[in-house]
Amino acid sequence: MSAIRMVVAMFVVLMALTGRPAAPTPANGAADPFAQLRILVTGNDRNVYLIDGDGRKLRQVTSHANASVFYPRYSWSPDHRYALLVRAGTNQAGDTTLLLNSSGALVSTLLKSSTELYPSWAFDADTVAYLAHDQSQSTCGASLACDTLTIGAVDIHGKTLGTLWTRTLDTAIGCGGGGELSAPAVSQAIEDSMYPRSIQWSSTGPLAVVDDQDLCPGWTAIVDRSTGTVTDWLDTNLNICGHPGSYLQLSPTGTMYVVETFSGQTPEIMVCSDRGPEITALPGQAPGWWIDGTLLYYSDCQAGECAIYLVDFKKGTYGRISDWEPAYALGPMQPVAGALIFSRIEVLKNGNARVSVQRFDAKGFTTIATWASRPVA
Repeated sequence: MSAIRMVVAMFVVLMALTGRPAAPTPANGAADPFAQLRILVTGNDRNVYLIDGDGRKLRQVTSHANASVFYPRYSWSPDHRYALLVRAGTNQAGDTTLLLNSSGALVSTLLKSSTELYPSWAFDADTVAYLAHDQSQSTCGASLACDTLTIGAVDIHGKTLGTLWTRTLDTAIGCGGGGELSAPAVSQAIEDSMYPRSIQWSSTGPLAVVDDQDLCPGWTAIVDRSTGTVTDWLDTNLNICGHPGSYLQLSPTGTMYVVETFSGQTPEIMVCSDRGPEITALPGQAPGWWIDGTLLYYSDCQAGECAIYLVDFKKGTYGRISDWEPAYALGPMQPVAGALIFSRIEVLKNGNARVSVQRFDAKGFTTIATWASRPVA
């Protein structure tokens, strides 16, 4: 990617978006791709809803959210036949992971597990990775407290498939800073929208990621599954590919990862693989991969406006693909057929954050839900 060229022609932009696989065409022949989308969101009442790509409510998935019961994470299986929904609460010892069908109806209770990591689908299989065991130790190495985490896997029937890998956290090291926003409400809104604690992995890819945001912001490990090597960011002073990093997204093929880092207070992204840096730092944040790992979307926000950018690894090009949109930040880009789905975050005069769900397509930006946030398409 050393010969990446800037793309400025808008027709290239539109081709990059509209060239994605089309959604089914209704019987009357009129293409209606956004009505075919299924998006899970969190409503202002903290319950989870299923909406379509135009924001129309299809189903209220949960109804019991309150001060002590909440739903911090949900995710679709690779084929969108199932979804995971995590139910957590202040009065329970761990999380309960529910399996839903594509209509948002309950299929089964799949797991009861620790709150430190959310169960996560493989990118390429109906298999779920989860924190199977967390053993705290009083000493580790040079008399440091540590946790040994065992990551296991189950299928959609709840059958245990064994251990994927283990890792050890030196919990006495402490947490690094960097990039912290001054307004707590805004900071929390961005954290909720962009960086859920997760296990990112492919059943065949060589790399995996364990993202322990509950233990420490930026406490992320990269697992080389071919060698069993676990690289903890804290063990390397948060240096990834020679740069300090804070958040990371693995490609669907499990071969590359995009790192969000900071140059002073300015967010940047870079792409790395097991070979080292693939792309040097680009101004931006909230990256998201297209399903085959050949396209990478991200946003860049400056002076109260945000725009969307695209990196095309096959063509060796990158560039801005949208006009500038008034916003404080945009959530992670989620490519779907002919569009991108994401959160839009505004900062109000009182310092609080207002989050809505937006869609970007060939016609531009469209707000599809002002009453919801945290879309997962």
